[in-house]
Amino acid sequence: MKLGRCASPFDEDFIGQNNVSDEFLRSIRPSTSSQNYNSCHERLYNYSLCNGNWNTSCLKNQTDAPLVKCDKYVYDDDVYKSSITTEWDLVCNRAVMKTIANSSMFFGFLIGAIISGIVTDRIGRKMTMLLICILSSSSGFAFAFSQSYHVYIVFFILFSIGISGQYIVTFTYMSEISCKKGRGKLIFTVSLLAIIGDILISLVAVIYRNWRYIAIYSVVINLLYLPVHFFISESPRWLLSIGRTEKARKVVMKYFKSSGKNFNEEKWQSVLKSFESQRSEDEVQSKTYSFIDLYRFPHVRIISMNVMFSWMVISLVYYGLILNTGYLAGNPYVNGLVNSTLDFIATIAALIGERYCSKVYLLSGSYAIAGISCILSMLVLDFGYATASVVFACVGRLGAASVYKIIYVVTPELFPTLLRGTGMSICTGTSRIGGMISPFIVQSQEVIPWLMQSIFGVLSIVAGFLGLIFPDTKNVALVATPEDAEDFFKDNMALIYRRRNPKRHRKFTYPRLRSNNSNLVEDVKLSECDQVEEP
Repeated sequence: MKLGRCASPFDEDFIGQNNVSDEFLRSIRPSTSSQNYNSCHERLYNYSLCNGNWNTSCLKNQTDAPLVKCDKYVYDDDVYKSSITTEWDLVCNRAVMKTIANSSMFFGFLIGAIISGIVTDRIGRKMTMLLICILSSSSGFAFAFSQSYHVYIVFFILFSIGISGQYIVTFTYMSEISCKKGRGKLIFTVSLLAIIGDILISLVAVIYRNWRYIAIYSVVINLLYLPVHFFISESPRWLLSIGRTEKARKVVMKYFKSSGKNFNEEKWQSVLKSFESQRSEDEVQSKTYSFIDLYRFPHVRIISMNVMFSWMVISLVYYGLILNTGYLAGNPYVNGLVNSTLDFIATIAALIGERYCSKVYLLSGSYAIAGISCILSMLVLDFGYATASVVFACVGRLGAASVYKIIYVVTPELFPTLLRGTGMSICTGTSRIGGMISPFIVQSQEVIPWLMQSIFGVLSIVAGFLGLIFPDTKNVALVATPEDAEDFFKDNMALIYRRRNPKRHRKFTYPRLRSNNSNLVEDVKLSECDQVEEP
């Protein structure tokens, strides 16, 4: 939002009707070093001496007129019709309040990431999604109709908490109800729907150009979940992980009924026996896991710290490249559509790539593309090839967007069911730290032009290399407990360690890999994606 000038003592109508000259306006408003109007101050002249003759002659004898702050402002509304900046005059000495408003969104994201994961592991995925929908919808309406800045900040933080939680719980839930073969495709599809939502909100912004209408639209879209809530079931994996086997059985029977298959009681009992072989139902219910358990076992600790680092790096690079899109200077709505289009292309590319190669290689390869492109963008710019620099920056943006989509698929598959929501929340919270740092990295190029792209490039390449540590989870069922995850990681972290005596493996709480002599179903869902023999 561009600040035009002080609105007092002359408004636009008065200036037009009385032929107030530009020379007169320049005289009453001090100039900046660039010889533009000082938008924050004006001279306090005695205008009664002008007698309706609005030229500089009546000001010549008032050289000692004091310089005072504006108490009202005129804004350029060519792009925005209304914003929080214009509504509460967040300019000049109040400009820091606009920065605080922007930072409050990331603060809300951080709190939402921490809370939602813990809550969803305690009360379930379905109930958490309902509570988050109610929180984000109610707080969204509240900040959309807020009449003061401070009320707006409070409800905007609550809204951001809800939005952050929605992402975490939704991706956790979708990863658990899908079969292993369709898991990646389903989560990528959810990402595409989110991108379509970004495109739609950009179009709504073009039409209305009023922040209150845009906020209301966001809430209305959010409310569409409420009728859907009553037609979805709780995650059977989560139900089994806390010992609610009968409830899980009813959910799985619904899955079979919806797919037109007969429920196989014998195989279901085999799944339950395998699940209870490690501990009884009472032990599962009495055992409470916390985020500390993600760091209790050595291999789980390595994976947890590595995935946290990966989330922080991609958030730093992703948002940094968005903030640095100076070549997209112009209409912000067009910028939003361009960014959403790049995200859409990256998601389609990741979805196609996931069908033909390991998600680990896809993640590391996308990181490498982003990192190398950032470094090349910096190098060619030093040699004066501005167009080539922009092209490499766009390629880097595509690589970073692809990583963001893939990591949302990989992360839920790495954490055990009992701590999957907690793990997702920790990783998302770590990513918010990277997002908050990125504006400062972007600003550093004003002093050291090559520093920003160098940091983005080096960190992306390092994160891509460390990504090779992740085990390949393609077509592998999800683990239930941290103990199961430790066993799995020991055999599949090839760059770190491979257990030499597989006979000493712990038994998983439910079958993970199909044996040649076993007729057990691999997924708790008894997946309709696989061919299951009728009893």
